Amino acid sequence: MPSKQADSDITIVNRVASIPLIAYAIQTVGSALETNAYTSSPYSAAKGLSVSVYKYAEPVQNRLGPYLKIADGYANQAVDVVQKTYPYPFEAQPEDVATYVRQRRDSAVQFVEERRLHTGKVIDENVRTPALNAAAGIDQRFTPLVDYLESTASARLQTCSAPVETQYQYQRVYILSRNVTGQLYDYSNQTLIVQRASGLADSIVAIATSANKSIHSLSDSLIAELGRLQTSLANTGASVQHSTTVAGRQLADTITTLHAISVQRDLPLNEKGARIRAEIEDRVRPLLNHMRTAPPPPTANGNGHVE
Repeated sequence: MPSKQADSDITIVNRVASIPLIAYAIQTVGSALETNAYTSSPYSAAKGLSVSVYKYAEPVQNRLGPYLKIADGYANQAVDVVQKTYPYPFEAQPEDVATYVRQRRDSAVQFVEERRLHTGKVIDENVRTPALNAAAGIDQRFTPLVDYLESTASARLQTCSAPVETQYQYQRVYILSRNVTGQLYDYSNQTLIVQRASGLADSIVAIATSANKSIHSLSDSLIAELGRLQTSLANTGASVQHSTTVAGRQLADTITTLHAISVQRDLPLNEKGARIRAEIEDRVRPLLNHMRTAPPPPTANGNGHVE
């Protein structure tokens, strides 16, 4: 009975343990220790041991009862001062604290997201947008130069212009360089074929008067070169074939005539050479001279119109 009276006189422990947050913490820790497979047995043993120790300490508690009561009073007074100054920790419920922590976390996340968006907006306004505007301004300054290069290439090489939807000058320069390169390659290839065909025609004319037997091989070589020239004209492009149709037709007629003369067996060699020479003088050489001096065929621009 005296021990129970001493227990009832010491109230500070129960008072502190009855604070909602502390009670919740004690309950949570105790539940975790009891349910955990590794700590349940040691925890039960410790509880039993504490009860035994408490019983053995009862005589000491009885002798120290008056002093413990005085200490309990001072402790309660100290807790009263703290509770009066900071009442919230003594009244707050665990669920209220959890809600507050969650709200603070959400608020912090929202603040970080807002700062990130604001920083991105500042970078766009102060760095990225001015840089893009400056680059666009520099690009537009090249417009007169690109216009001049494009008009010059179109006038001299009949190259195509950039599509109307092309926005930047560097894109126009890339398209122009690609078209000029392709046009020069086609034109130089055709010029080389014309030069070889002209050389063969001159050789045939030179030896035709002496009825040299090599006229057959030279005629075959000339026919082959004219065939390659015809193929080159045909591959110029569907959009510009209307400008090469006449030359292609003339080449086809000339090739057919030369081949017919070359394979005619009952024709004397002198007469065969004379006919081949006449065909070259009348049709082949004028056609080759015209193609050598004529500008390259026009090409289609980006809108599909011929320039």
